[in-house]
Amino acid sequence: MKRTLLTLLLALLLALGLAACGGGTAEAPAGTEDAAGTDMAGHYIVYGFSSNGDYIYSDQVSGSIDLEEDGTGYLDWGEDNRGPITEWSADGEDLTFQAGVATITGTVKDGVMVLDDLNLWLAREDVDVESLDPVAAEDYVPAGGEETEETRALAGTYYIYAAERDGDCVSSPYFPDEEDSRLTLNADGTGAMGSGSESSQITWSVDGTDIAWKDAKSGIDAPYATSVKSDGVLALADEEKGVIYYYALADADVSGLNAHPAE
Repeated sequence: MKRTLLTLLLALLLALGLAACGGGTAEAPAGTEDAAGTDMAGHYIVYGFSSNGDYIYSDQVSGSIDLEEDGTGYLDWGEDNRGPITEWSADGEDLTFQAGVATITGTVKDGVMVLDDLNLWLAREDVDVESLDPVAAEDYVPAGGEETEETRALAGTYYIYAAERDGDCVSSPYFPDEEDSRLTLNADGTGAMGSGSESSQITWSVDGTDIAWKDAKSGIDAPYATSVKSDGVLALADEEKGVIYYYALADADVSGLNAHPAE
């Protein structure tokens, strides 16, 4: 399971573009004759992620958004993932636009656009982006989480042990030597999903048996509902696929999962 949070974010971006135009002739944008905040109109270029007020350069995301003065626009994530913004509106610095089936919100201030749900930042062509003091993704050091008695108790490196679907639990033949599919939780609330170039830095917290974690650079929440299954064993539920992934410490007792080898 090598899907990092960044990969999932890019998949979402592609889905938004495809939903907008999906094939055939796109329906003509509706727009508004008197769109509020027409000073927001312009061509905006994606530069990277926005996290806790920081601007992060990243060459792993690209694209552009055009906001026209008539309240329509165009979204371009590259290749075939392009489509119309059927309507956009502004309320002060707040921006809302419709692209396909998605309603996207954000803010625009001094020519800089930040998209809330996607945690992306864009800048209009006339903006001096260097004046924003952006940080290269490889140099960005995210703020740590909070160290608590609970995070200290759960800290460690968890390796994928098994996957369960419809009550059938299949063990991994590589446990605990699967380097790419591992979850590292540090006591200070930081960590990583994966390893090396395939990893995503994360921050995390615990509430009872529930673990909340997100990508530290983009701020995107983890796509898995994560909880403590037993001592040294975590359950990561992919609700979309109906699969539960079990991650365990190398010395954890995993007998209670009743997993069997793949046939």
